[in-house]
Amino acid sequence: MDSRVWLIGTPVVLLVLASGVPSLRRAYLDGWRCVLRHGGLWKIPAGFALAYGLFAGALEMWLTNLAGRDMQPVFQFNTAPPALSPLIASSLVPAAEQLAATLTSLVSVFPLSCIAALLLLVNYRGLARELFKMARARYGAGVWIILPIALICTLSALVKPVSFLALPFVSKVLDTPSILGLGATINLLSFIFEFLLGTTIQLCLLFTAYGWVRGLSLNDERLLPFAVRRLGYVLKWSLVIVAATLVIFHLPFLWDALHSGSMSWNPESWARLFLSAMTLLFGTVQIHLAFHNTTLKQAIIANFRFLRTNGFHYLGFLLTAFGFLLIAQFVPMFGLEICEGSLVGVALAIFAQTLAAGVGGWLLASWVCFFKQYSRGGKEITY
Repeated sequence: MDSRVWLIGTPVVLLVLASGVPSLRRAYLDGWRCVLRHGGLWKIPAGFALAYGLFAGALEMWLTNLAGRDMQPVFQFNTAPPALSPLIASSLVPAAEQLAATLTSLVSVFPLSCIAALLLLVNYRGLARELFKMARARYGAGVWIILPIALICTLSALVKPVSFLALPFVSKVLDTPSILGLGATINLLSFIFEFLLGTTIQLCLLFTAYGWVRGLSLNDERLLPFAVRRLGYVLKWSLVIVAATLVIFHLPFLWDALHSGSMSWNPESWARLFLSAMTLLFGTVQIHLAFHNTTLKQAIIANFRFLRTNGFHYLGFLLTAFGFLLIAQFVPMFGLEICEGSLVGVALAIFAQTLAAGVGGWLLASWVCFFKQYSRGGKEITY
């Protein structure tokens, strides 16, 4: 009973908070109006989430069929009510991660990242040329170091979905340590491409919301090249997040795979919360870099100035958004427990995750509206 009261009471309290504080109410209402005006703000995150859910579900069914195991039942109902406390506890960290992602890289681009990698390699709409011009303008001769690394990461992102599909066949040729080492290497390199692709899409969404706030007319064809150019300002901060993730997650996994033939490193108990907390602490750095022509040092200083003057409002915004995301994470877990892992439960989970990604798009638009209410100083870009 206590868990039910807690589960129902938390979003109610947060909704009261959102409606009672004028700045929060205005931000979320403006974000909602922005999403209604620009449907791509929720359709793009939801579309990527749907693609991931369908790929994961189809891959699991295919591997189950190849292994000769029984398929999941279409529908199976659990008559015993599931324990809510473990489900709530399991929802906390994913909700915190999605909240942090809303401020940095909302869209989870896998497996569609392989299509983006292919389009980049064939210079679709001149994006590869635009990326080269941006890197050369920002980093000079360093571009000749960046581009080979970028090419390797792009190729890794291209083959990553194929590596999952080829796993049953590769396992007949290579031993387990070799497969783990190869998989960890591909995952590490493709993660860099996926995160930077997600950051580029994030910039497109940010500028869409920014244009609505400023009353500007958006040119969809020019938006992506513009976001690629602005990526040069955001890149250093994105690489800080990438480096932290690699050090805490991917490099230890790769070390285990190459030296012990296992993946025993398990930082789940602390690393995910730590990265989320640090991202939220520096929550305005990315948006400062995107909207203003500032250096990373200036953006970090501006971030703490923003926290010093608007810290309580910022905390209220985060708590309210966390309440929405907590419910969005809880629903698919509850559905899987009720349906006992049946295909209906999996479909419900995919739908709920897609809906949660759409909610994330609304929260991102609300974040832009909230930030523009309280930001000060800096030379704004001309869109």
